[in-house]
Amino acid sequence: MELVDYTDLMELNPKAISALRRAYTGDACFGALGISNVPGYTSKRDAAFDAGIKLGLRDHEGQLQAASPRYTYPGWIGRPGTEKHPLQSSFIHNLKEEVDDQLVDPFFGKNVWPDQSFHDLFSSLDQSMHAVAMQILKGCDVLVDEELDRRGLVLEKHRLTLEQVGRQTPTVSSRWILYDSGYGQVDDLMDRKNDAVQSQLQLADVAVSANHTTDTITVAGFSSCAYHQKALAAAKSMVAAGKFSALEDKTMTDRDTYQAWLASDARPTFTEERAQKHSSSPFVFIGDSFVGGCDDTIALQQRGDSQP
Repeated sequence: MELVDYTDLMELNPKAISALRRAYTGDACFGALGISNVPGYTSKRDAAFDAGIKLGLRDHEGQLQAASPRYTYPGWIGRPGTEKHPLQSSFIHNLKEEVDDQLVDPFFGKNVWPDQSFHDLFSSLDQSMHAVAMQILKGCDVLVDEELDRRGLVLEKHRLTLEQVGRQTPTVSSRWILYDSGYGQVDDLMDRKNDAVQSQLQLADVAVSANHTTDTITVAGFSSCAYHQKALAAAKSMVAAGKFSALEDKTMTDRDTYQAWLASDARPTFTEERAQKHSSSPFVFIGDSFVGGCDDTIALQQRGDSQP
């Protein structure tokens, strides 16, 4: 992908025009252009994304406030664990309403927001991205003029330039997507990486006990979580192979119910820190031995299957 510095782009100097030409013209073009060193962009993006993550995973009231009236656009679409697309929720709004003449989509209407703070964060990000996008279109107009000159043609007066099209269109759909991997509100996956060796050693001990067919393996999670379903399948396979006497299936209807179970006294108490910090789906254990999540259960199956 071609990359151009923000200052070069705003000046539309020869370096920027060359990058635009490589990005958007010719048989070898990729059709994409990266812009570096956009003032304030990183902090604006991080703040907006943090707000989006909070909305997606913790702010149920905000989801209701910003719910899309048409389940398409604008607003919040879906809810982790219960949405139409189980691994994907999103917040969509019309960027054009937040910049320049504040154009409102003539069909879908005004943007909806969970609160003013959320609006301000995304509006600030919109303004930075829109300014850059319009400058890219202005640069592409230079390329169009070059091609017209090469062919001895002139753009008809009633034709709009690319920049004019970009500025006059009333709608630019801006979509922030949350890909829900099945982890809980606090995703400590990377924080647990240093416990991997210890975890595998503990799994080895559990795998040995798995040959005692009086043990029951318990798998808790929520129904739309793909990782919970994988762990259930692995557990069923181990029960069928005689590694365990039974499977206790604690499949709950949605993420909220599962999170409530994790925080309640109904969840067994384990002394090891790994179990106490576990907040993702599924939660797997054998009696008073904590197994872990999906990957740990599959590793147990593979290790257990290798036992005589």
